[in-house]
Amino acid sequence: MRLRTTKVFVDSRYAVLGTSGSSILFEIPGGVELGPNARCFVSEFTAVCAWPTLDDTNRHQSVLTPGGFYVLSLPGGSYDLDSFADALQAALRDEVDSGFVVERAGVGSTGSTQQLLQVSHPTLSFTLPESPLSKIVSWPQTSANSHVSGLVDLRRCHSIFVHSPSFGNYNTVAPGGVRTVLCKIPVEVGYGGLVRWSTGGSSFDYIECGVRSLHLLRLELKDSDGNLLDLQGTAFSMTLLFSDGE
Repeated sequence: MRLRTTKVFVDSRYAVLGTSGSSILFEIPGGVELGPNARCFVSEFTAVCAWPTLDDTNRHQSVLTPGGFYVLSLPGGSYDLDSFADALQAALRDEVDSGFVVERAGVGSTGSTQQLLQVSHPTLSFTLPESPLSKIVSWPQTSANSHVSGLVDLRRCHSIFVHSPSFGNYNTVAPGGVRTVLCKIPVEVGYGGLVRWSTGGSSFDYIECGVRSLHLLRLELKDSDGNLLDLQGTAFSMTLLFSDGE
């Protein structure tokens, strides 16, 4: 007698050989038989926030001065607010002018520790146009010799989108019009933290599966721009629940 499977526990450490990281093939021994009204619920998800604060997708900042247009390249890696300020200051001094200063806004006279930065120069007026680094920190789009940033958000990825082209009827829509998304996982922790998520229990939070026999799952973790996340050797896990529907 064929055993019936309604729950699949996925652990990327046990992916099919040759697949690892944030794009894996996962084998379901015996498979899952999906009827005409079959549905899949993503029950829970766990991963480590292992991707760096800055990488090639967001580490560049433009600077416009009366003397020219510059593109800064900050080193990729993981940062807290102070080390990020130091890296931005070093890039400005090395590539634009040695008079630039980057510091926390409010530190000193008010004694505050706001998650804001101030970039200033004693004599030079400049603009920090919208750039890839704006995903981390944005600046006023005016020319002045001092700018206070918006809130510095050091989470490069705000939401994890779990994709699977292996099943589903393409009736979900994610940023960019992508239709292979199973669920969106909010990232509430910084680098090194544990991303945990569980479903809210809504009866509408399902993926239609159609009619098929499912033996291999392609699972991918991407950011909102469709880039695969760099898990740096760490693993992720999730639970899939299958229902026959109505």
